Amino acid sequence: MTNCYFGPMKSWLIFSLLILAFSSCAPASGDSIQPCQGTLITGKYARGFQVWLCDDHTTVQVNFRTASGDTTLQMELLKKPDEAWPCATLSTTHLDFLEQLGLIDFVKATGAAEYTHNATARQKLMSGEMTDLSSSDSVDPEKLMTSGSKLYFSYPFAPDAGIIKKAPGVTSIPVAEYLESHPLARMEWIRFFGAIMGRMSEADSIFQEAERLYLSQAEYVRNHLADSSRKEVLAFSVYHDQWSLPPGNSFLAQLTFDAGGKYLLRDRHSSGNINPDKEELYLLMQKAEILLAIMPDGSTSTAESLAGAYPEIRESKAWKTGRIYICDTKASDYFGKAILEPHILLSDLMSAFHGYGEGSGMPVYFKPSAK
Repeated sequence: MTNCYFGPMKSWLIFSLLILAFSSCAPASGDSIQPCQGTLITGKYARGFQVWLCDDHTTVQVNFRTASGDTTLQMELLKKPDEAWPCATLSTTHLDFLEQLGLIDFVKATGAAEYTHNATARQKLMSGEMTDLSSSDSVDPEKLMTSGSKLYFSYPFAPDAGIIKKAPGVTSIPVAEYLESHPLARMEWIRFFGAIMGRMSEADSIFQEAERLYLSQAEYVRNHLADSSRKEVLAFSVYHDQWSLPPGNSFLAQLTFDAGGKYLLRDRHSSGNINPDKEELYLLMQKAEILLAIMPDGSTSTAESLAGAYPEIRESKAWKTGRIYICDTKASDYFGKAILEPHILLSDLMSAFHGYGEGSGMPVYFKPSAK
């Protein structure tokens, strides 16, 4: 099972980001609202949202599937489809969606602002145009209320019920892109933001171009790679000595397959991260021909420093052949911009696995590590 932790802001954020890399938790179902008979916006790949655009209001539905069953949350916004409302985001991840749609000026506040990679947001935070919602334990409801935001893009697992109660006039919109298992499904949540914020045509255009680039590269792999050439790949992250491995039905497992790899845990499906014991980890490392490390603090940017901190890595075939690729999330925006660039993530892994891909030789997120 996946554990959700809501402690001090910094620890909560780092742990949450690791959860978002692979999977997460979800709340209980909300009350049902009868949608209007307007234009329905739903995903081609994404399973988690439906938005009905009507003449004078918008109905939003967010869907989940967890180990305990299906969950649906619905809310109604008394806004016209072409209106953009001032908003706040719990996560800096969502700033990139909004900036891509030309909506960054509508973002009045964001949580965990010190961790954002978004240059425009950082500038606005410094100038006071955007408010940092962070407090010692979560989000400051007074800051949210005084920011002028009418919408609050949050996460379903975030403890925001009390926050919204203390910020009248603000509607919480849960965003669940992290539960999608396909890179294009995650990226397609730009259409969710576009539908709610009156930028539907722009969202469709941006998504369709990313889809075209991703599918063309995945097709190249299918047409030119024999199954026997696929290497065994294992992805992982470590926080406080707890190893987290994405399951076989995860975002990274799909990326690995589309890039021409064979994910080691491909037959292990789960609604949460896999946390192996020492014996299982040892056996997995012995099989891993390529390692993908997602590290949050910037202190393990080389294979030597990584193996120094986590000696289990030295048991892997990847260590012996130098096939370790590290995504340093302090240096690269893996939890933000990367979601909007699935074709770049795919290209990074194609280059890592086989030496080809769009922009091959210049990895953006997963970089080869020197010993």
